[in-house]
Amino acid sequence: MESRFVLLLLAQAAVLAGLTGCGRNHLEKTDASQPPVIEPDVARRDVKVANIDSENFEVGFSAGELSIEDFGVNTVTGLRFAYHISESFFLEGSGGRTTAGKTSFETLSGSAELLTDSQREYTYYDVSFGYNILPGEGFVGKNHAWNNIELGVGLTFFF
Repeated sequence: MESRFVLLLLAQAAVLAGLTGCGRNHLEKTDASQPPVIEPDVARRDVKVANIDSENFEVGFSAGELSIEDFGVNTVTGLRFAYHISESFFLEGSGGRTTAGKTSFETLSGSAELLTDSQREYTYYDVSFGYNILPGEGFVGKNHAWNNIELGVGLTFFF
């Protein structure tokens, strides 16, 4: 309904401008001998376009602390890769590794070893498919703004 109203107003304005001769005098009095008002002097440069559209890919490295129940808190490092299919949908894969510490039983017993060193290697892999709920900037209340809110589902394997 609004678009019809806007079209009606534009049609009336065009008819009114035609009847009153608005803009007609200016068009008839142009002089070719006058220099142009603005003379563009733009220096062109060669731009090399990247082979990969970098806006669709993300690569990241992470490091932190991981708490494994009864194995202590250990340093973990990881790698993340994401591909944005569109503005709303993305695929993401990540993985990380740490070495688990000794359990409280191993610490208190003195020499009892429950796991070998190779069994203490803790590795995780995640693959997820996500949807950007609010792309851009989302406001929660009047004092909180989030740049991007994502909802993802995934599967994690522990080896």
